[in-house]
Amino acid sequence: MDGIIHSMPKSLAIDVVLLPPEDVMAKCRELNARLWEETKQGFRFDDTHLPHITLVQQYIRSADQPAVMTAITSIANNTRPITFDITKISAETFEGLNIFGFELSNPANFQRLQNILLAKLEPFVATGDENGWYRDSGESIRTGSLKWVDEFRTKSSHHPHMTLGVGPTPVLNEPFSFTASRLAVCHLGNFNTCRKILQEWRLQ
Repeated sequence: MDGIIHSMPKSLAIDVVLLPPEDVMAKCRELNARLWEETKQGFRFDDTHLPHITLVQQYIRSADQPAVMTAITSIANNTRPITFDITKISAETFEGLNIFGFELSNPANFQRLQNILLAKLEPFVATGDENGWYRDSGESIRTGSLKWVDEFRTKSSHHPHMTLGVGPTPVLNEPFSFTASRLAVCHLGNFNTCRKILQEWRLQ
């Protein structure tokens, strides 16, 4: 079955994320569907492709998963919901594809949370490969997706954003704001998507 790991890999590719509220999820799905209809490239948001805001991407040893979740629990218990403003849609080139996303404001409490998580999870960084990713039957993980995880900690900036998909430039009708109160660890998939929630916390 898709996404099922029949033998536990030595390492697991994870994405520590904030998940937006359902109304923002709906906006992301709507724009993603329009992009998909134009190009049939990239990915479709569905039950195993979740709109998200990445905080940390890395490999961990599968055996360390309980300890990683415990470490994140201690952080989640001391973190309040984070409010973002969306004023535009931006683009970046990924393996020759134009990928669009909501560009988010970078509030100080987001940067603070990201820095805490990067430091707390650094001892759990492991070496990994596509065997530790969530894959559909016969799927290979794109080189760019693998590289993104390998280089995540060495990049100079991790500006918050929400990827929408591949295609022509989508239109943002008007700026809006939202508050994210769901922190989660997801199993990574192609295009660095959140394919499965491994554990989730509610920020209070």
